[in-house]
Amino acid sequence: TPGTAEQAAELLQKRNHRRKKAAVVVTLAKSGDTKESVAIAEWCKVQGIRVVAITKNADSPLAQAATWRCPVQALRHMAA
Repeated sequence: TPGTAEQAAELLQKRNHRRKKAAVVVTLAKSGDTKESVAIAEWCKVQGIRVVAITKNADSPLAQAATWRCPVQALRHMAA
């Protein structure tokens, strides 16, 4: 199955009902409080679509709405 990349706000507008239950949505938000990311994760949860949340805050609303959580530390500088 092909993958797609969309911004959370755009996906919220589309609310693609053709998305299959076997789909997995991956969301990324530093704080985990981004309203669009949280809203789409909650919508997916209701639809039975699995969600992976990648966020700095493992206790955030986004992480709580996700099926799987991947907490990460934000880096100030990346090595060249």
